[in-house]
Amino acid sequence: IAFVKHSTLRDYNGPNLNTAKNQYVGICPTKEDGSSGGCMTLFDAAGNPIKDGDQFRYEKCSTGKSASNAMVSSRGFVETEEYTKLMTALGLNNNEVANVATSTPSVTAEETVGVWGSDTKQLRKIANPATTTGFKEFFTAYDQFREIRNSEFANNNNKDEVKVCVPRNDDSELVRRCTDVMNVQYGTSELYFNCMAASSVEACQQGIKDGTYDITTLGGNGLYTSYEEFELEPLVAEIYITGEPASYFGIGVVKASQCGNGLTFTGKNTASLQGKDSCHTGYRKTAGWFLPVGSLLSEGIIPEAVQSENGDVRTDASTVADFFGRVCAPRATDDGPKVNGEIWEPLCELCKESGGSDPCAANPTQEVNPYYDYTGAFKCMKEGSDDAPRVGWVKHTTLDDYNRQFPSDRQSVADYAILCTDGCRAWTEENYKDPKCNNGESASQAVIARAGYESSSVGGKVKTALLNGGNVKLAAIEIAGQENFFWSASTDEVRDVSSQAFEDDFFQAYSEFKSVFNLPQGGSPDAKGSVDVEYTISFANNRPLNEALEDSIEEDIEEEARKACDAAGTACPDADFDGDVTCTADCENSSRRSLLATQVKASGTVKNVVVNNDVSNSMKQVSSLGGGTVDQDQTKVNDSSSASMARMGLGGCIALVLGVLVAMA
Repeated sequence: IAFVKHSTLRDYNGPNLNTAKNQYVGICPTKEDGSSGGCMTLFDAAGNPIKDGDQFRYEKCSTGKSASNAMVSSRGFVETEEYTKLMTALGLNNNEVANVATSTPSVTAEETVGVWGSDTKQLRKIANPATTTGFKEFFTAYDQFREIRNSEFANNNNKDEVKVCVPRNDDSELVRRCTDVMNVQYGTSELYFNCMAASSVEACQQGIKDGTYDITTLGGNGLYTSYEEFELEPLVAEIYITGEPASYFGIGVVKASQCGNGLTFTGKNTASLQGKDSCHTGYRKTAGWFLPVGSLLSEGIIPEAVQSENGDVRTDASTVADFFGRVCAPRATDDGPKVNGEIWEPLCELCKESGGSDPCAANPTQEVNPYYDYTGAFKCMKEGSDDAPRVGWVKHTTLDDYNRQFPSDRQSVADYAILCTDGCRAWTEENYKDPKCNNGESASQAVIARAGYESSSVGGKVKTALLNGGNVKLAAIEIAGQENFFWSASTDEVRDVSSQAFEDDFFQAYSEFKSVFNLPQGGSPDAKGSVDVEYTISFANNRPLNEALEDSIEEDIEEEARKACDAAGTACPDADFDGDVTCTADCENSSRRSLLATQVKASGTVKNVVVNNDVSNSMKQVSSLGGGTVDQDQTKVNDSSSASMARMGLGGCIALVLGVLVAMA
């Protein structure tokens, strides 16, 4: 038995073919008479396929339908001018099908040139070739091929499963492709990679800590919180320039034609930037927010922090919106831009120019929000005009990333300039490494795992596989087009960072970042808010509720607030309780001064405290007030009066702290 394609017998004219071609039969589900099982003659004596009605017999007997040979290209080629020229040359620019130029034997001679198969009669243009759907419509045996490929890496008792967390549970295609790619590229006889969806970065972090997942890749703020809040550790980090440290620089870029003496932008200064449209990678992302906002504040370029009128917007968000013209800084986090973690329209005003369906979404697709993330912020800046110039806050590799992602819109480095404190400079390595021209240096994206995973048998194998001798696997860059997952587009190589101390070694700005991240929601030690409190106090011997006891309870509440502030690492020497202390049960008479009570309720607000959830949590540990036992307590932070700049940070963060303190003063 031979497994071949339907045209093989027709085309075969080799030696030892001593039997007419109709003497060879196909193994089929039915016989020629339609009964179940058997063999069927597929070709006549000359090798021409036999038809039953409108259907060839070989179609009835096939083991599946596979795509023919095809011409392939790099991702994005279909968007280029060269693609259009190629289609025109092949006769496919305005046609779905074209005949092969048989008058040129070298074109059809597979043995000679290898362009088309020797049996090729026509060429057909593939619809939507750059999409997964378009590819599957052409490559109809995709699932069969995938099953065979994955069978090599199928998990079994002899393999260790590596659970890769994908922080997007709305993208099943990404999760499936992730499993395929990671196994093909990094799977071994001992390791099987299983990609699993999670609802958010935080869900991945908690899941890795709990053992639900093993690894994921994160950068910037995600790296800090992974270490500080979830006790996770980096294993392997991206390197963006071979031989350089595992870090990147944040920069501000503009069009070179708009930058210079007497032009719109004269450098990194207040006059140059104030009122101009500003493109950020996203709210509270690293190179597009933490680094530039911190730098601009610390250098006094943004002269002062601006609080929202009703306190419902984080101060960093309201400050940026007030200083610049229109702003594009999409996405919302648990920390903002609104205090309740919701989006704030002024940070998405410029994003509306992108034409995407959701200008505030953290979704970089061209349909939803093409101005999001690094290449999105660059695109946002690039599409500004001389009448409405824009600045983009990105990282030093973004131009290369943009050209790789959008080859049909390739940009020249000569057309853009970096903003420096001493003017405008060319976008070169020498310049972006100069502190005058960058907004800070941040640790690069890295693979993280729970503490101790690297030293385990499985963890060691995973690290070795991912390192791959330092060479990044190209297929694992931006899997399924997802930016920065598994590796980011600008990765040149990868490096083992598991032995580096996280604080001030791998994560260079750790101490500064920590000082900002631990700031109360008010944003500075002088920013005051309030804590709402409510206590029910029991007295064993029916204490009289007189003015002395009321004063004692109020003083105790204020003292507890001061202790709570100290425990949270702040100081609240002027904590002041404003509320009522009243009898709640067993009052003997109505005389206010002589009431005896088994229970007293203290409720009100403690003012002049540095607002922090830790303060509220510490106050819940109260065991007695005024000599009575606290039976029930309820405290909650009320930060509506605070200057909210909590949880800011990453590289250059000490600059941000200083800038905030100066501005708040």
